[in-house]
Amino acid sequence: ITFHRAFDSGNNLKKNLKDVIACGFDTLLTAGQSEDVEGGFSNLEELVRLAKNRINILAGSGVNVTNIDALYKIGVRHFHLSGSKTTISGDRETSREIIREVVKELTGFV
Repeated sequence: ITFHRAFDSGNNLKKNLKDVIACGFDTLLTAGQSEDVEGGFSNLEELVRLAKNRINILAGSGVNVTNIDALYKIGVRHFHLSGSKTTISGDRETSREIIREVVKELTGFV
């Protein structure tokens, strides 16, 4: 069971993580209590450390080919991405190419 990004509205990283674990969740989808993983990078690193393998940290919001390496290096092993891009008409759509790039980058680690 995954606890969604409502976690990112919290104000106490350690206590909020403890509460999510106590509720029985096995995965936490988060951007490190930030708008995106870039802004929450240090918190994501701290969450991985605090989690001590008691819960999966699923990084989401802004995961892409430029930051997947850094996220992996701090211990994140679960990633959520839409692979979205803006079309000429201004709509957001999923791009298989973007997702393939991220997967290709990630497979270099596994």
